Amino acid sequence: MRRLLPTLLAASVLVACGGEEPEDVEQVIRGWAKAANERDAEAWCNDYVTQEFAEQVSGATGDNAREQCEKLWDVTQPRFQITILDVSRIEIDGSKATALVRRRTTGSGTGNQVFRLEQEDGEFRIAGEG
Repeated sequence: MRRLLPTLLAASVLVACGGEEPEDVEQVIRGWAKAANERDAEAWCNDYVTQEFAEQVSGATGDNAREQCEKLWDVTQPRFQITILDVSRIEIDGSKATALVRRRTTGSGTGNQVFRLEQEDGEFRIAGEG
């Protein structure tokens, strides 16, 4: 699980302002990176990922998943910085979205990754990669 969390952190993305515009998706991705860079586990686990994603990260289910996500995230996350270089190919289909993100991560270099987003309570949140 400790090796899985950094992978999931680096692979995830999102919470928007309740809209369905490409700008909302980009805003969520940038907010997710900021929460990661500031080691803000509360925001990362509660504002930027879906319930299902929090359950995957934490291994917990239901109401306990986000709390466990925060605890595990605080303990296992290495200190690194994520720089979002570009967000493109944003596709929104109802309550789901994808975006191609070009990012630079300390220790991992620069690369592209597709993020999957889903709406929860009317706002986009990171659901995973690919």
